[in-house]
Amino acid sequence: MSTTRIQAVDIELAALRDGVEAAVQLVDAHRPAVGVVDKAIAFLTEKGVDCAPLQQLSDAFHRRGPRVSAVDIELAALRDGMSAAVELVLERRPPHEVVDEAIAFLTEKGLDTTALELRDPEHATARSDGTLPTLNIKELKRMALEQAIAKHPRNFSAAIRELGCGRTTFYRHLKEHGLLHEQ
Repeated sequence: MSTTRIQAVDIELAALRDGVEAAVQLVDAHRPAVGVVDKAIAFLTEKGVDCAPLQQLSDAFHRRGPRVSAVDIELAALRDGMSAAVELVLERRPPHEVVDEAIAFLTEKGLDTTALELRDPEHATARSDGTLPTLNIKELKRMALEQAIAKHPRNFSAAIRELGCGRTTFYRHLKEHGLLHEQ
């Protein structure tokens, strides 16, 4: 994902000059605000351009809800299988760096991440021997902490409620896993 901010006019120019697919690639690479994409769609529709692929991307942004973290993708893959992780990525469209981070973790755990790399659930498999990887309790705790913090940024009280532990225990685990500095 690029840090360069793009405006509706950039999307409009890409669509008019290079086609709607080029505009979709531009939006996918730069992740502008949904309002910027909607403004470009309105302009292009007014000009008679078929914006169906761009509209699908905008719809995905609208229903995406909270940002998906690498931990969310990892948990989906470990708990529900690689096809569920791919569906999550396709539905919520997280930044490429987030998906790459999840792929690195899952590869380290011995999972075949081809489906995730291709964004194609048809390629989903478990390990080559057909089993799911084993996580130790420390990894599970860290993943639960990361997920709760990602779900409730800057709101430790909500994260504590979600985890069902005491405040002292929560902070002790944050310190043990080196997560205290993230807030």
